[in-house]
Amino acid sequence: MSAFDLIVAPSRHEGFPLVPVEAQAAGTPVLVANAPGLRESVVSEWPLIVPPDDAAALASMLDQTVEGFYDLTKLRATAKEWAAKFDFENTALQYQEAYNDFFKLA
Repeated sequence: MSAFDLIVAPSRHEGFPLVPVEAQAAGTPVLVANAPGLRESVVSEWPLIVPPDDAAALASMLDQTVEGFYDLTKLRATAKEWAAKFDFENTALQYQEAYNDFFKLA
């Protein structure tokens, strides 16, 4: 995925989408629909977000990206840094904390 300039994920709904996270971990920016799941797979101030089911907005964002409106070098660094929080060790620790919290309540 690191060889790609951009990954596009225009889904209407996702559980937790692995493709955008994996792309970002490889340093590839993603263009996503502002849909459940996808919205949470990118950093909160991510600029490459379009309304779901809006083909004109998607096409416009693709044009802007290809024409250099966005600094892909900066987006690659931001994406990679964001995705690092989803590595195996961090995810395992978060699950462990969730289970510990659950069993404290039981």
